[in-house]
Amino acid sequence: MRHYTLSILLATALFAEPSLALDCSSPTLKGASGVIGNTHSYKVTGDCTHSWTQKETGAGSSTTTNYAITFAYIGSATWNRLTGEAVEKLKFTGDATGERYASANCTQDPFLKDPPGGAAKCGTVKVQAKVDAGAIYEQLLKPQFWAGRKLSLVEAQALSALPKPTQPPPPDKPKTEAVSASPSPADATVGGTAPASGVTGTGAVRASQPPQDAAGRAAVIEQMQRGPVAATGQQADSRRATQPPSTGNARAASAATSPS
Repeated sequence: MRHYTLSILLATALFAEPSLALDCSSPTLKGASGVIGNTHSYKVTGDCTHSWTQKETGAGSSTTTNYAITFAYIGSATWNRLTGEAVEKLKFTGDATGERYASANCTQDPFLKDPPGGAAKCGTVKVQAKVDAGAIYEQLLKPQFWAGRKLSLVEAQALSALPKPTQPPPPDKPKTEAVSASPSPADATVGGTAPASGVTGTGAVRASQPPQDAAGRAAVIEQMQRGPVAATGQQADSRRATQPPSTGNARAASAATSPS
């Protein structure tokens, strides 16, 4: 009886092992550069579903349970013609989240369906994975490229021939407007108006046509240097000093000094 019970438990354990499967759609090529050249680069996206069935069989009964995890991935793939190194970097989100890194040395581009020169032959694919959530760790460690032999050469070449997007021009800097300073009393010109400084209220010194003789011009320059207050009081004096006396006044002066 004991042996019969142990046999049933062993059979139950064997049938309870899950049947695992990871189904990923063909990746969508979002961008490519360098095809055909020394360095092929790709941008890819895709979807994966990790499904498994777990069957438990007991004495006279069995139970089957189906499980599934769906997630999307996005990443890049590169192949260097000079060194033969192929690298695939993927990040996946959804029911499972994490990152996957795979690398190998290949004779041709391992991501193209029809690489020039024949099918690619690669060494061992080394895989590293980081899983934040989702029970797919074992599936991630399988030694393979998810985009391996799934990209079209014609499509990759067409994307590589597209011009690179140009950067928008920088915004124009605001123009600095020149600010004109108010003229100082020393900047006043003859025939114009000079603002008065140091005096309450507003005032101006207006000069008519400059005197033609040297003494008159010197007087005008002196009054401008001394300020508008002094100029107001001395303007009449400077004009009298520069104007010749009238004939009538001269006669009166001579008459006053002549003897009777």
